[in-house]
This record gives sequence, C-alpha cells and structure tokens, in this order.
Amino acid sequence: MRDRSLVTVVSLMAQGLVDSSFQYHLMSAKNNGITKEEIAEILTHAAFYAGWPKAWADFKMAIDILLEFGRILLKESPADKWTFKKR
Repeated sequence: MRDRSLVTVVSLMAQGLVDSSFQYHLMSAKNNGITKEEIAEILTHAAFYAGWPKAWADFKMAIDILLEFGRILLKESPADKWTFKKR
C-alpha cells in the first residue's frame, strides 16, 4: 500500500490536481508510512518531470494539509513522528 500511495500522489501531482482527491491521497500516504520528508522529496523529484508550477501548487496544499494534520496529531498523540516546528 505504501508504494501505491506514493505512485498515486505523484500521479495526481503530475495532473496538477490540488483538490480533495489530492488531500485524501496525501493523508493516505502518511497513514501508509510515507514521512513528510519523503513527501517533500517525491514532490521535488516529480517537479522536474511534471513541471514546477504544478509542484508549487501541490507543495502549498501539502504544507497546509500536513500542518493541519500535525495539529490534530499533537492533540491526540504528542509522540507521533509527524511533529511540526513553528517558523
């Protein structure tokens, strides 16, 4: 499932989708073991092939989604590996 999630995130990014389907599959990727660092690496790598404008849109959405998810996780489980620092 982890690899499928990775492929799905890249496929949606390549299409330039930044809707609820991208949000859902990004969350699924996290739940299937893909770390926030890996998400950043995946989007960066795919940007060279799919185009940077698409990647920047997805980066913004990914950051927003992951920050919100991090806030939820911090309330539920402070020991979770997805913790976020304030900038």
